[in-house]
Amino acid sequence: MRTGVYYRSTELGGLNSNDLATISSLGILRVIDLRTPSEISETPDVRLNGASEVNYNIYGTPIPPPGPVIYPAVSIVDSLANVTTYSHSLYQEFVTNAPERAALRAVFQDLANTPRAELYHCAGGKDRTGWVSAILESIAGVSPTTIMKDYLATNSYTAEWINAQLAPIPVSLWPIYIPLLGVQSDFLQAGLDQVIASYGSMYAYLTQGLGLTQADIYVLRAKMVYYPTLPGQTQFSGNAAAGAVFLNSLQNSPLSGHYTAYNYYLQSAIDAGTLGGLETRVGGQVLADAGAYQLRQPQLIDDALTPNSNGQNIKYGETNAWLSGIAGYQEASGRSGITSSDDRSSGLIVGGTHRFNDHASAYLGAGFISNKIGSASANADVDNYLGLFGGRYALSALETGPYVGAKFSVGTVDYDSNRPLDNGLGTASGKTDGKTYSGRIDFGDIFDLGTFTLTPQVGVLIAHAHLDGFNEQGSELALNFNSISQTVPSLLAELRVDLKERQLNNWVVKPSTTVGYERALDTSQVTSAGSLYGYSVNQESAYDSQDLAKLGVGVAARSGAFSLSLGANAIVGENIKSITGANINFAYNF
Repeated sequence: MRTGVYYRSTELGGLNSNDLATISSLGILRVIDLRTPSEISETPDVRLNGASEVNYNIYGTPIPPPGPVIYPAVSIVDSLANVTTYSHSLYQEFVTNAPERAALRAVFQDLANTPRAELYHCAGGKDRTGWVSAILESIAGVSPTTIMKDYLATNSYTAEWINAQLAPIPVSLWPIYIPLLGVQSDFLQAGLDQVIASYGSMYAYLTQGLGLTQADIYVLRAKMVYYPTLPGQTQFSGNAAAGAVFLNSLQNSPLSGHYTAYNYYLQSAIDAGTLGGLETRVGGQVLADAGAYQLRQPQLIDDALTPNSNGQNIKYGETNAWLSGIAGYQEASGRSGITSSDDRSSGLIVGGTHRFNDHASAYLGAGFISNKIGSASANADVDNYLGLFGGRYALSALETGPYVGAKFSVGTVDYDSNRPLDNGLGTASGKTDGKTYSGRIDFGDIFDLGTFTLTPQVGVLIAHAHLDGFNEQGSELALNFNSISQTVPSLLAELRVDLKERQLNNWVVKPSTTVGYERALDTSQVTSAGSLYGYSVNQESAYDSQDLAKLGVGVAARSGAFSLSLGANAIVGENIKSITGANINFAYNF
């Protein structure tokens, strides 16, 4: 139970300056007076500093309902039985009397809608105030035993006042007046029994009798109760655990205890006993996945450019103009608390490779790659605009012997994502941009073995991806994301086998195959960080493999100045279901 939300009291007419200073320090925004006009006129409240006051006359009459005769008005006092009957009837009419229910409905709606602390009271603070308090605790989920214990605590808090009222009354009459001045468990129980008799349950009384909506009830409960753990939270791990912690933290944000989609979702999730999968979606894993796939993209591009970028099969002084079409699919397996993700890439690169002499060639290109990423029910479109350049130098000739090669890329990124959160929470959408860089140096040797050539190669690849921070829109749970900036160096080893060229009609055809290994020298894991109302949530990308193995096949065909090549690569690794790439290249020598 939270403290400092609702306060109950007797009437406030007797406050002295010290009382007023103490109560005014509590930050109470509104005082709800439950009394009749005659009671208010007889003992007006002392106004609290900074608090407004509103009156909801629970009885709906100018004066309180007539009760047992109070000593010493007459010499003959009503019996204890009449006192009990009167008190039972008082509580039962909180349930059966339509005007009283209407006034109570207004009280609870006021308690739900006021953004800060409220104080409610009647005259003695025990019956009308006691009933409202018991209903609030019932909404909060307090046990019936504790509700009754708190109700009876009135007798302890008002004992001094009760004793003062009893002082002039003969001691023999005290057994009759004590229950009238205080409370008994059977008073409250009479009202609670009437709830069951009239409506069947407390929930039906709240919704049918008082006309409160489910949203009203959820707001009241959230104002009063903080749940240390949410349904299933202790069993979650990874991104799901982080999402559940974030949803939990938002109980202390302005979204909680107000008429918000978050408040309705969370309270209904507590009733249902499940977070409904929102714990996996709320953190925005798709952004981390987008960063991770940007770090993988240089390899997809390099594999596509290999047939045209090395300068082989070009005469000295000639240029090979080429167009390369790229398609790729990458899927990372889900693991503990992290959902699986996939990336579908497609694009075009145009460029040219020039051979300067027997030993050296260089290439220059530009391209566009479109990536469509899906993870945790979210989708992101990531478009890359790239500039590419590089070259190769051979000690003897580009077609045989040792060589060193270098490849570089620089690009800009447009990022656009949509995260459907469901549960009435809308779709969080965001846009940003970024940059990518990559550099690769290879050392290899080409061995001509007659019927085929063998090319072992080792190298170092450094890939860098950066996405600027941005703010999402479209949902109460839209996040403010920090930027992502990560660099991953990798060691590469490849063995390429090219069969000798064969004449096929007017075409010269050459098949090839490649096996390779990649080892990331730093963590390939990318983490995104989002925040809302000062509470943060971090998400790890699904892709985190440090070791990858590659198998590639290809075929190149050449006819005069025109050439065509097709290639496909499959990559496997830890937590990687598949990384495949396919490319088709058209080239023309001039």
